[in-house]
Amino acid sequence: MTPGSDVLLGGVDASPSRWLASVGSLWGLAIAVYGVGDLASTLVGLQLGASESNPIPAALIELAPGFLGVALLLTLWKAVTMAAFALVAWRLPAPYAAAIPAGLCLIGLTVVSWNASVILTVST
Repeated sequence: MTPGSDVLLGGVDASPSRWLASVGSLWGLAIAVYGVGDLASTLVGLQLGASESNPIPAALIELAPGFLGVALLLTLWKAVTMAAFALVAWRLPAPYAAAIPAGLCLIGLTVVSWNASVILTVST
């Protein structure tokens, strides 16, 4: 064992800079999957005639003028929700803050998989 290593992490260096780098990677993945992946797959599904089942984005879609308006409002909605999750993570103690982007990754993978199944169903 070396200074800065953690037995619970299998002796991996758990220094603050290493931890922040790994959390940053989780946030990058969360943005890619939950942010971009969900948004893109939702927009593709809407273009193919699917409907949004989440009530808040569904209301935004009803308010939006045309597809570009829908894309803009949904992008803003996604940015606001991601910012809210980031604010919550920022307020949590370091070991627990990583749970927020990790959870977003899991939710994002689930939603993108669901959207993909809807896209495949609508397009056939």
